[in-house]
Amino acid sequence: MRRRIRNKLYNTDQWIHNPSRVYPFTRCYERITDKGIHLKVDYQPAKKLSRLSVKRQGSERELCSIIKNGEIIREFDSVTEQDIVFSTVIRPYKAIFNTVPNNYVLSILGGVYGLELQTKYQGSQVYIPSWLRKQFPKTYKEWLQLKIREFWRDIKRKKPKIPLWRRILKRIWGDIFDFSLALALSVMLYVKYWDLSLVGFYLAAFGILTGFNDWLIRRRNPLFIKIFFITIPAGYLYLYGYMYQ
Repeated sequence: MRRRIRNKLYNTDQWIHNPSRVYPFTRCYERITDKGIHLKVDYQPAKKLSRLSVKRQGSERELCSIIKNGEIIREFDSVTEQDIVFSTVIRPYKAIFNTVPNNYVLSILGGVYGLELQTKYQGSQVYIPSWLRKQFPKTYKEWLQLKIREFWRDIKRKKPKIPLWRRILKRIWGDIFDFSLALALSVMLYVKYWDLSLVGFYLAAFGILTGFNDWLIRRRNPLFIKIFFITIPAGYLYLYGYMYQ
């Protein structure tokens, strides 16, 4: 017997390995029983996080349980967000969940709800290279596609809007410190060497370093206006000192 989900053909007698559609999980195993019950195991190996779900085909209501490293974090209804007792939900399908063809996924579940730690699946499991085990791709091409998909998903994800005055207040002290340090560096170099070209060269290098400092150390986007306000006067000082001193 076969059924279609999102234009993909599924057999009721086997688990299908797909990318997960639920954040932050990366992969999932899906299966439909002969009674039209959609069973799914989403997992994120890097965080040892997994999600069991049971849903009737065609219904939006999904009964879920989130497990982290063998410990139940939450049991809930995806529509109402109310807490449920998932042990009664999974009981009729426990034998089917035990046939998930991946021992590592079952080990992440940690035997919750009386599930086995070793699969009861009789076929061969997909070989996964150890250095790719974090994402469980079937092929290297699939791993690359997964990384590209995650990159675009992070870009499209809506970030909470922060008021402009809070963003300015959050970074203004670091920018004032950079301007003060640039001014102090310029005065010290000029007083010691009396060479504007040297002051301009080091000031330009310092302006570029402030951008890298914002990006790598402060973990925020560089403020290009600040960089320009430091590097443009530095270029003028360098040319003036080179031509007239």
